[in-house]
Amino acid sequence: MEPIRIPRRCDDMPTFLVWEMDVVMIPTICLVIGIMTETAFTLFAVGLVTAHFFIKFKDGKPANYLAHLAYSVGFPVTNARTFINPFIKRMFP
Repeated sequence: MEPIRIPRRCDDMPTFLVWEMDVVMIPTICLVIGIMTETAFTLFAVGLVTAHFFIKFKDGKPANYLAHLAYSVGFPVTNARTFINPFIKRMFP
């Protein structure tokens, strides 16, 4: 019987090996576009560099920081009227 990995929180991002899925998707999408445009190696390298900087940007930020940033800029990322402040550590009913 093998142990089952239980996420620490119910809203944790799915992982692939040791990376979160949103980080893995950057080089993957770049590779697919590179295969279609016959520049696979170049776009895959660009995807890896972009993923590296994305990881550095994401470190130390609260969860869903990018969704809140996109909403504050003006992109409708949800049907809700507002977002809860991501810097609040405790919520009271």
